[in-house]
Amino acid sequence: MNIAIKTADTLSVLRALRAQNGTRQIKALVFLPFVLVWFLLSSPSFAGEPATLTIEGSGEVAVVPDQADITVSFQERGWDVSKLESQMNGKVDKLIAALLKTGIEQNAIDSTQVRIMPVSRYDQVNKRQIPEGFDLTRSITIRVVDIENLGTVLAVVTDQQISQVSSPRLSFSGHEVAYQKALAKAVEQAQARAAVIAEASRLELGEVVKITTPGNALRPMPEGRLAMAAVADVGNYTPGKMLISATLSITFALDSP
Repeated sequence: MNIAIKTADTLSVLRALRAQNGTRQIKALVFLPFVLVWFLLSSPSFAGEPATLTIEGSGEVAVVPDQADITVSFQERGWDVSKLESQMNGKVDKLIAALLKTGIEQNAIDSTQVRIMPVSRYDQVNKRQIPEGFDLTRSITIRVVDIENLGTVLAVVTDQQISQVSSPRLSFSGHEVAYQKALAKAVEQAQARAAVIAEASRLELGEVVKITTPGNALRPMPEGRLAMAAVADVGNYTPGKMLISATLSITFALDSP
């Protein structure tokens, strides 16, 4: 920061104060600029910030999914909601009983998602909505912890009176361990990049000042889709690889050699 003191202005102020207040105020005013300059130059904000380098690093770990989630839906339409719920409960109970026989645990089945919506049609003649009852939808999410059992589960599901079934959502049970390995690779990459930049800049790479990771970057990224080859009645489902990735930002101090 450059600080300039205009001599002519200072002398004008001194003369005015001499005429009004005497020499005591003049001495204080003469001393004040020197105190101000010393304070500004000694302050950390003006003494010069240390040189730093901020760089990003990323890492990936390939894994094979070992579990899957499936969501199936039942739908009923009518006027009597109580009757619709009774019919729906019968279908859901039948599905759950069939799933338990395949080895699926009770706590791996979530059947709490229920939606009731009024149904209507638009009457072009009278220009108004005509009620036609209610739609009752019940969704069941199934966690298949052994992906080798996926074909059997899908065969059981499709044998029920379902209205819709989702594609399996694949996941990896050891995700946290794989993510930590990806983090280590991200740190190594950031350090290697920082070392190249520091050497090219004729500086020395100092200690780590700050590390920042994204707030929500823990989701695996699929590398391929689920491949299926029909074998017997249940089918053979072979999952592709998944990439679990991590990204971070590291700030290093830079020192002169």
